[in-house]
Amino acid sequence: MGDDDKEKAKKLAAAGAAGYRAFPNDCSHSIWSMLRSLGQDEPYRTANTLMTHLQSKDSGWHQVTVQQAGELANHGVVVVGGLASQSGSGHVVMVMPGPPLPSSSEGSFPRSASGAASSWPGAHSSGEKTVRDPWSRPDWARVTFWTRD
Repeated sequence: MGDDDKEKAKKLAAAGAAGYRAFPNDCSHSIWSMLRSLGQDEPYRTANTLMTHLQSKDSGWHQVTVQQAGELANHGVVVVGGLASQSGSGHVVMVMPGPPLPSSSEGSFPRSASGAASSWPGAHSSGEKTVRDPWSRPDWARVTFWTRD
């Protein structure tokens, strides 16, 4: 990893921590704050609306695997993950740089940052939890990750 990637990864980690501090009880606002601080020109969207937007053909975002998401974040590339909910509010996270962390009995996963309205402890993170922690096993199977083209 070159010095430029290291600097981008530091900025990504700082944006994740700052976004969580600013909006610890709101994933949509915390991710929006992170995106803005990283120079991403995205309007505010709720978690459900953001996930729908990321998946749209003309969004400028493309899907990556969870493994790719971690590798990209380690190079300072912005990756958003999440899941829209059909019966309420969804949840979104920003993938953070750093070594993967263990999560339950399912292995290790990339780190994440996000606020959350939920009291579920795994949904609140400024980089010390993983992208796996916010979701139940059935929901995890439907979580997707996105980066800009």
